[in-house]
Amino acid sequence: MSEPLPAVVLAAHEKYVSHIMLCADCYAPKKRHCPTGLILRIEYDAQFLMTITDLRWRRILLLRESDQNPANADGLKARVIELYNEGLEKAQ
Repeated sequence: MSEPLPAVVLAAHEKYVSHIMLCADCYAPKKRHCPTGLILRIEYDAQFLMTITDLRWRRILLLRESDQNPANADGLKARVIELYNEGLEKAQ
């Protein structure tokens, strides 16, 4: 059985879902988001990716996202790098 997701991931998911359920400009099945929805989606995806401890698997998922949704890939990569660096700073 897999471990439960950290609170930060669940919070990001709740913010994202709450937004897209009310926003007329967002349509998640077609990966269409308003600017706010896109920021929330990137945050959720980045927080989830940071729960993956295997760096190789994390990179594979980032590459897959780049192929499937190139418009969002740069923002996602940048946010994952920010979170990674924040984690390094906290570890020191």
